[in-house]
Amino acid sequence: MNRPAPMLRAHCEPLDSLDPLTALRRQFVWDEPQRLRFDGNSIGPMSLQARQAFDLVASQWHEQARFGWSRCGWFEAPLRMGDKLGVLLGAGEGQVVVCDSTSLNLHKALSLAMTARPGGGVVLMQAGGFPTDEYVAQGLCLPTSGFTLERLAGDEQALMARLARGGVAILCLSHTDYRSGERLDMARLCEQARQCGALTLFDLSHSAGAGALFLDDCGVDFAVGCGYKYLGGGPGAPGFLYVARRHQHLHRPAPWGWMGHENPLAFESDYKAHPGMRAHLVGTPGVIANVVMEAALDHWLGLDLAALWVRRAALAKTFIATLDALLPDTGLQLVTPREAQRQGGFLALRHPDAAALVERFEQAGLIISHRPPDVMRFAISPLVHRHVDVFDALVLLGAQMRGRTVPL
Repeated sequence: MNRPAPMLRAHCEPLDSLDPLTALRRQFVWDEPQRLRFDGNSIGPMSLQARQAFDLVASQWHEQARFGWSRCGWFEAPLRMGDKLGVLLGAGEGQVVVCDSTSLNLHKALSLAMTARPGGGVVLMQAGGFPTDEYVAQGLCLPTSGFTLERLAGDEQALMARLARGGVAILCLSHTDYRSGERLDMARLCEQARQCGALTLFDLSHSAGAGALFLDDCGVDFAVGCGYKYLGGGPGAPGFLYVARRHQHLHRPAPWGWMGHENPLAFESDYKAHPGMRAHLVGTPGVIANVVMEAALDHWLGLDLAALWVRRAALAKTFIATLDALLPDTGLQLVTPREAQRQGGFLALRHPDAAALVERFEQAGLIISHRPPDVMRFAISPLVHRHVDVFDALVLLGAQMRGRTVPL
């Protein structure tokens, strides 16, 4: 059997030195000589801008307590951030709002989609998706709702075939699978859904900030996601909600709250929904979380996004090449597709001892994440990771699995 040519660190160093985007790393709180961070759970890289914004709002807390809402733009932040994030999502202005959590925003989006399909029907999901998405759908697809939840145990081709059979009102999917890292073909699924009369709702939690997205061009109807992974908004960062402009006439947000009123500061007794995305705000925004989140989003402004996604694909290619060359005898199975366009924000490896291995790797300085029962996830950020980081991580991983140690 032909084995791949040896992969050397010397192959990776020129890739970093010749790539101007490598310099982005200096704008993050990241360098830790004794740790290699590829954590695919919840906390993405923290930019120096975000750290400075947090320090500033903390130091000015007392001064801003009375006038911050009017002078610091706190009221307008969710919509202002939405337009900044929209650039990353491929969404035009006025279709994204940053607020609340992914779960609550999914509840809003699915409720709105149900309003747009008053005749009811099937809400189609992939079986084994992220649990909170399934819980939200279960809570809304009650016997009295007219909607039935169907969880399909199958791949993208099976979803296409199920749509073709008819009866699906809403297709609700994780764009990137949270265990395998496989990324669905959004444009293809949206086209099939349109032909079959179904609306589309995507959870972008493992896609936003990790690759190119084109919500408007693909014809996505609704989308949600979180801000604390690849977007770098920090622990507990707010989520986001996308509602395509063609659906904003519905104005049936759920739940209703004072921030979604057409004039919140009029303090009227009866609810009147705001005509735009503000209608999907509920309560008082979390100012400190928003300040940090906006600073994180500002870091993306002006970047060559196309070059950034090419860089991310190149890093994944180095990961796979190193895995093939140096770790063929470790029992590791790559479960993420090898094609860059089918990858989300992380690469997943399968091993029967995954949980124990992740703990052992952490002790050695390699931070990755585990998803039951047997998956290890390497999250790759094009903003901070280098080719040498990818190579060093897999060398350390291989050494640990073989009972050896290597210095970081």
